[in-house]
Amino acid sequence: MKFRYILFDADNTLFDFNAAEREAFMRTAEEFGVPPTDANLALYSGINDALWKQIERGEVTSADMQRLRFTRLLEALGVPGDGLQMNAAYVRNLSDCGMTLPGAREAVERAKKSHTVAVITNGIPQVQRSRYGKSGLDAVFGENIFISGELGASKPSAEYFDEVCRRLGIEDRREALVVGDSLTSDILGGVRAGIPTCWVSFGRPLPDDPPAVPDYIIDDVRELDATLS
Repeated sequence: MKFRYILFDADNTLFDFNAAEREAFMRTAEEFGVPPTDANLALYSGINDALWKQIERGEVTSADMQRLRFTRLLEALGVPGDGLQMNAAYVRNLSDCGMTLPGAREAVERAKKSHTVAVITNGIPQVQRSRYGKSGLDAVFGENIFISGELGASKPSAEYFDEVCRRLGIEDRREALVVGDSLTSDILGGVRAGIPTCWVSFGRPLPDDPPAVPDYIIDDVRELDATLS
């Protein structure tokens, strides 16, 4: 069956989130007197990633994550400060970072010629909408940008994908394809929702016991054409 709908993840599928996170963290660290070092970035990233995994499992909310991530960082570093204020500054700085991965926009534009394209992303609406505007991808996707913070549910939950399908008018889910880099968010969510999946692996091998097995594997989004042909 030919696909009619392509559902793209955002961070590390279309956006260069690693570069954006680094830029935003370094700016924020300097503002709050935290040494802007690679070691401190790695510490923050580990704390942040763990909290996002908890969001995926339904253990914490986005508000919890924003309250905790910099509070825990400051505690780990023994640096005084207000974690909520630091988070607000980070959100502001991250909103300015709209770097896309090489060839990402072109891949979406090619897919759009023969498919309905949409974004499926876990994230803070203020951040994601600003970054899409700065990257120009908002003009490509139009209204089809579905942010967990606006839908009231997150990937990989069934509620999130049910709402996306409802808004896009997807009746036969075999006609849609989830494209993303996260096995625990994009691929697991797609499998649970009965939607075919394409894992953007960046050369990573599929784990021996993956949370979900994708239908297709590509190294990066520029290879999507072969899957769609």
